[in-house]
Amino acid sequence: MKVVFSAARNGSLSCTINNKQYHSLYNPENEALSFCKNTVKPSFKPSVILIIEPGLSYCAGELKKLFPDSQIAAVRLTDSFSEYDFLWDKVFYFNSNSSISEELYNYFGEENLLRTAIYSWPQSSSILTELNNAVLAEIKKAVVKSRSVLYTREHFSKKWFFNTIKFFLNIRKITLTDKIKKDILITASGPSLTDSIRYIKEYRNNFFLIAVSSSLSVLQNNEITPDLVLSTDGGFWAKKHLSGNSSIFALTDESCISTALLRNSVIFPLAYKNSIGEKIFKKLQFPFFYASRNGTVSGTAAELALSLTDKKVYFCGLDLCPAPGFQHASPNNLEKENSSKDFRYRPKEQRLTISRFSSEGALEIYRNWFSNTSSISAERFFRLSDNYKYTFTLGKIKDLNWKDLTLHRIESDKTEFLKIKIPSYTKNKLKSIILDLIETDFVQNELFPLENLLINRSLTQEDKSKAVLEKSSKVEDFRKKIERFFDE
Repeated sequence: MKVVFSAARNGSLSCTINNKQYHSLYNPENEALSFCKNTVKPSFKPSVILIIEPGLSYCAGELKKLFPDSQIAAVRLTDSFSEYDFLWDKVFYFNSNSSISEELYNYFGEENLLRTAIYSWPQSSSILTELNNAVLAEIKKAVVKSRSVLYTREHFSKKWFFNTIKFFLNIRKITLTDKIKKDILITASGPSLTDSIRYIKEYRNNFFLIAVSSSLSVLQNNEITPDLVLSTDGGFWAKKHLSGNSSIFALTDESCISTALLRNSVIFPLAYKNSIGEKIFKKLQFPFFYASRNGTVSGTAAELALSLTDKKVYFCGLDLCPAPGFQHASPNNLEKENSSKDFRYRPKEQRLTISRFSSEGALEIYRNWFSNTSSISAERFFRLSDNYKYTFTLGKIKDLNWKDLTLHRIESDKTEFLKIKIPSYTKNKLKSIILDLIETDFVQNELFPLENLLINRSLTQEDKSKAVLEKSSKVEDFRKKIERFFDE
């Protein structure tokens, strides 16, 4: 890309890109003003104005005047204009070998992305067409993910809220641990886990073993007891993976867990930062450990392990790609249940094929997270297998084989868990805390994200008042539902 700077007729700086005029040769300020007033006309109240390659950034100041309550951001296609980045609230850089969809999502979040007005500087779309279109495709990915996450929150957040109430009503025994002084091994349920089982059995005591819930049945079938079993899924089917009480269960308050398991097992309580659960933990003075919210439990497991130890973390079964046959190592509790429903006109082969291709979208998102996240330390985090040929790499995360490790079998090395007492509180005290929280803006934003988005996007007071009234009605209905739940 060839950028040449020159003086415009009015004395201001102008430039060409690839021998084509990128800013006005006469008056670039007036050109920017015209763009801002005539082109940047969002049909909603934006929280973000995002401009693709604004060049010398004459439009930045005008946009801040026109949209004083919005973040003004840019996506750069070249670093030739970097000295003007200070004019923007946020600047992202893109090239053909990079992906910024996750960067956009991680920075803005789903609600702000769904309130983002996106425009290309006119010459960006005409002169740098290929790069401009690639950026638009990345932005679309981020917006589609945001829409999916928002609708998931809208549908499931209330169910997760009831999971939280059940958690605090039924939990009986808890534990935590100090810093773990040995390497941590995590198991997920990808097909590659199967070939690692013999090594896990042989070197079981060399590691603190964390099992992602879907891999628990594989370990149990091979008489391996993990130190922790992690479950974060709030969906009904998640509890199908959990059985037995010989392990300690690391659970978020939102997790879908059977009442029996909560009452009879030892729980390692987890809370997400800035969550409803965190507020309840603190109001009850209930001990807990922080976990990171993630689209996949494997991501939460990785960050949890890295926070529990200063040593290395290995991950088995982290395939993150569709497999030709079974999508999980066997036995898998959900596979057992699903196979019982196979019949002549919907055979197992059809079900497995559907599962294989329907999972690709989610798995790509998970791969991108592992590849792009800066919170994973590539120096301490490794994917481990028995010479498994993965379809995809995970960015800087190194793939190791068991024979790459220097291991000497340890006969016994038990991690000590702390004996923690649950604070005393009554059902009525919990009810009072819950009902008070429902009245707060924070909790309403969590439970009614779509309604809040409609309120915040409203351009007119009439539309805003209508959206506020609809939200108030839904909040009141939900409050009554909570009261009935406690009175049962």
